[in-house]
Amino acid sequence: MNASVKPEFPRRQKRAQATRRAILDAAGGLFIEQGYAATTIQAIADRADVAVQTVYAVHGNKRAILDAVLDVTIAGDDAEIAVNAREWMRPVFEAPTATARLRAYAAAVRQIMARASDLLIVVGA
Repeated sequence: MNASVKPEFPRRQKRAQATRRAILDAAGGLFIEQGYAATTIQAIADRADVAVQTVYAVHGNKRAILDAVLDVTIAGDDAEIAVNAREWMRPVFEAPTATARLRAYAAAVRQIMARASDLLIVVGA
């Protein structure tokens, strides 16, 4: 076996992904409820039911957590797919006219805002 190739452990990967998502969900909720400044790493860990060290190990500092929460909220999930490569953005790039492109872009922004408006208000405060 090639030493540079890591063996796959699907259950471990699923648990790690669930932990990452629990931390992001907890942080997003707390940022909206309490504001960014008032939310502590301890509060995020408590709500996510993980240790503070786990929060730091998985996401780093609070700013990195906010960035990740924004990414997931804007995209709609935690898949590592750029926003412009997502299926719901395809109509923007495939629109036959400038007017159709603008309408498609407005529809995409409407989706983003439906998911992220509360969090964007927190970031703008």
